[in-house]
Amino acid sequence: MEDDDPLYMTGIDGINQLAKPSSIMVNELNIETACRVEDDAWPDHPKIFIPPLLRYYEGQHYIQQGTSLTKSIQKGSVSSETTDQPVPKYHLQEEFYETRQLDEILNPLDKSSEPQFILIEGPPGIGKSALLQEISYRWSKKLVLTNFKFVLLIHLRDPIVQQTSKTHSLHNFLQVLCKFKGDGRQPDIAFSSHFLAHKGKDIVFLFDGFDEFPSDLREDSLIVDILTRQVLPKCGLIVSSCPFASEILYEEATLTVNIVGFTEVERKQFVQQALSKQPHKVKELTQYLDDHLSISCLCSVPFNMAVLVYLCKQGVPFPSNATQLYERFLCLTITHHLSNLGNSHVSDTISDLADLPESCKMIVMQLSKLALVALSNKKLIFTLDEIKSSCPDITVAINGFGLLQTVQYLGLAEETVTFNFIHFSIQEFLAAYYVTHLPPDEELTVLQDKFENHLYNNMFSFYITLTKGQRQSFKQFLSKGDYTFAISDKFLKNMFICLWLFRCFYEVGDEAICNLIQNAKIFQDKLLDFVSPYLTMYDVECITFFLMHSSHKKWEMLSLYESHIQDHGLWMLHRGLVTNKITIRGLRFYFNGLTQLSSSSISDLVIHCEVEWLVINGNFTIGEDYNLYKMLSHPSSRLVRLYMSDIKLSSEAAIALFTVIEKQNILQVLSISHNDITDDTCVVIASALRKNKSLIRLAIHGNTISVEASKQIIQALNVNNMLEEFYIPQYYSKDVKKEIKSLQEDVNESRQSRGCPIKLNISFYQ
Repeated sequence: MEDDDPLYMTGIDGINQLAKPSSIMVNELNIETACRVEDDAWPDHPKIFIPPLLRYYEGQHYIQQGTSLTKSIQKGSVSSETTDQPVPKYHLQEEFYETRQLDEILNPLDKSSEPQFILIEGPPGIGKSALLQEISYRWSKKLVLTNFKFVLLIHLRDPIVQQTSKTHSLHNFLQVLCKFKGDGRQPDIAFSSHFLAHKGKDIVFLFDGFDEFPSDLREDSLIVDILTRQVLPKCGLIVSSCPFASEILYEEATLTVNIVGFTEVERKQFVQQALSKQPHKVKELTQYLDDHLSISCLCSVPFNMAVLVYLCKQGVPFPSNATQLYERFLCLTITHHLSNLGNSHVSDTISDLADLPESCKMIVMQLSKLALVALSNKKLIFTLDEIKSSCPDITVAINGFGLLQTVQYLGLAEETVTFNFIHFSIQEFLAAYYVTHLPPDEELTVLQDKFENHLYNNMFSFYITLTKGQRQSFKQFLSKGDYTFAISDKFLKNMFICLWLFRCFYEVGDEAICNLIQNAKIFQDKLLDFVSPYLTMYDVECITFFLMHSSHKKWEMLSLYESHIQDHGLWMLHRGLVTNKITIRGLRFYFNGLTQLSSSSISDLVIHCEVEWLVINGNFTIGEDYNLYKMLSHPSSRLVRLYMSDIKLSSEAAIALFTVIEKQNILQVLSISHNDITDDTCVVIASALRKNKSLIRLAIHGNTISVEASKQIIQALNVNNMLEEFYIPQYYSKDVKKEIKSLQEDVNESRQSRGCPIKLNISFYQ
């Protein structure tokens, strides 16, 4: 055990300390430096503004190497950039997510004459809050956002912020966030009047955790007034959120950035750096990650990667699943704290919570009960008094054995309010641990009330792994009392539950249950069809895990309709399917919020999974990245049907698409309806149809295309013997439609004269 080991001293807080790149660590932030308001900013009250929370960072202002900023999507932009890096046999994350420096991401805020709204997305624990802290710190050092006099970092999980936001009063809100320097007076009306008079022109709001803002306040609050430009319309905005909550912000955002966590290269760099003094463990951990893809996927999240490295550093056996990862981390954290408090007899090799001293187990159980209640109430932070009421054996925060993370907020009247935060994944684990110790009847009640609620999926995954699925109450619940069947027919007909249970029982090694699930009737047609569900990242993980580990390696279809998987979810699918060489004949990704960031991964899926037909209708600008078209030009491509309707495909991108189609003869069906293509595209379409010998159906309706442009395409078909169905805009007049039908007859007569039996049919659609 090393004396400078951060976890030895600080528990969960130490994971963040461990992950910091040492080259840019800062021990303490100078408040005078942080106060960036010029003397003339406030004629009556010079230098009265202190950015909230900056003084509490003390060494936490950094960007983790694992919080990679992906290529951002600017409204109206078209990117044809490609990477010059060598491409391995199977593309991994770093090959199709182009990273950007923070300065580049923030540049539009500083340089644009119009107010900008940057939306930062990513799953829990990926580093969104750390990024906003880094932005605040760099502003205080005059490194970024130099044209702004005020930068306000606002944690939306803060109960004081939530309460004040309900009033819709900017003045009351600023009373919470700001204070006069020195005399302690609260901001007067002139303070908020300045912001209103300038419409927020010289301020940037950093709203951290929109997903942690209560759902009712996401619809009606001062925060929403600011985000929708009803208040301070000229302010700069940077908002972080998990994707499930940020969809309502897409129309407002001018720039969207995804944080995707550790790339493959970054994971290796992190291992090398953290274990530099133990080279034999570098090799050991690297090999372990190569051999355990499910754990490797977990470690794209910096928190999980730091936990795994720390376990390795301390000689703790590698976990075989997420449950063991968290249990061993908690045991190590608790035993280190016990040792630090003078309990030298406690072994630091304890890897099972059941082996902890009795006094410690009592406190862990009380915290676990609190975690279950908090999970039900979607609550993450607690005052010490709230914790004491549920956990009477905890008298001070240090009694939490490192499981509590202390955070401070600036309250009213300059009052500092201290809360204790339980990391969400730790909360889920502790809640599961509590359920495993309930009496059978209470345990069954929890199962009946919460098992089919998505909110508790991860908790019950921990629960099943902890108990290996052998608790009598769970068996009774899962079989509905019919013990001749391990799983009742009700659950075997639910695809979500089947995929989730498969993952859980696979990780505990129950081969019989896994065989029962994968051979269930619902999977017999080799179709995974999800119609309009909301898929969380955990759901996507379960889908990927099932495809990776089931005995079925060839599937007819994977269909996700309005499932909100976003770019990060697609990356998870990509990595699992491509690495495990899964074959899927058809992929359908309708209306999933996919952007250009997903273009290369989709192309890679099509090539390596031998996809024959692909639907990407209704996704944001996905066709604007020309890397998507590699799936057509690649010699191994089997794609014969491609549906790209309603993706805001521009004329420039459509021209690039048909330039590829002109040179290949595989694609049979193409729909680019309801996009932004115009007449200039039709010249290239006509040229492609003259040479292409495979396309049999083409849909271009729903675009702004003139009559003459449509005629130009039809005339090109006089030398084409393949196209059977051509769908064009409905808005043409009756006379024009009659003329077009006449041109259709000319094409058919020309084909007949050449001995071609295939007839062309032209249809008009809206």
